[in-house]
Amino acid sequence: MSINSPIRVGITGASGRMGRAVETAVVESADTKVGALFLRAGHEQLGGKSMISECTYMTAESERLVEKVDIVIDFSLPENALNMVKLCENAGVPIVIGTTGFNKEQEAELQVASQKIPLLFSANMSVGVNATYALLRKAAELLGTEWDIELTEAHHKHKRDTPSGTALAMAKEIATTLNWDPDEAFNTDRATEQCERKPHQIGFSVIRAGDIVGEHSVLFAGKHERITIGHKAHSRSVFAEGSVVAAKYLVGQGVGFYTMKEVLGL
Repeated sequence: MSINSPIRVGITGASGRMGRAVETAVVESADTKVGALFLRAGHEQLGGKSMISECTYMTAESERLVEKVDIVIDFSLPENALNMVKLCENAGVPIVIGTTGFNKEQEAELQVASQKIPLLFSANMSVGVNATYALLRKAAELLGTEWDIELTEAHHKHKRDTPSGTALAMAKEIATTLNWDPDEAFNTDRATEQCERKPHQIGFSVIRAGDIVGEHSVLFAGKHERITIGHKAHSRSVFAEGSVVAAKYLVGQGVGFYTMKEVLGL
């Protein structure tokens, strides 16, 4: 695929909170421009213009992807994201996915799609969060299996998936390092149990309130000491800016499945 300079970016869910943040990040980058702003069929803002880039909101179709964009950035819902992936497959257009809440079957669909197009998926596009993943892997490696591990996460009241994709990703980094099976190690509903804490377990606590952008904290508790590793996002801009960095990386890559680890060299 011939890539234009600057890179033309298509944005899904363009009128939403993350869509607007991504649009702003694309406009502010010297190497990218908004190619198209996509909304679902029937959306009340279709045909209107964005105040950020002055592009017109439109529905996504494979022909429009071929004509207008070099890459798509998707922050939406799992079903919407998978529909966009199919369109990108048909158009031969790479896609960066920051959507969370996929189940195992849906994640498998992303893997299959990555055999046809370059596809990058990350539960969190923030550079700081991805650095935190590396810190958690190192902490788990150094501390071993005898420390109790608890993960607390907080987001705004409109977030649907629980625990957050970032929280699950952090826990998976730890579990993989310790050779724990996530299905056995993750305790996401302690309220249903009336028993002592089980060994080799990662507990989750979830907060949904107000306009919290995203906060994650992992506690490693030993016999006489505790270590806490965490990350707080003060603005959605960190996710949007990270997705633009990912898009710039992905347009130069071949068919395959990528994450922010490759983008950042972690």
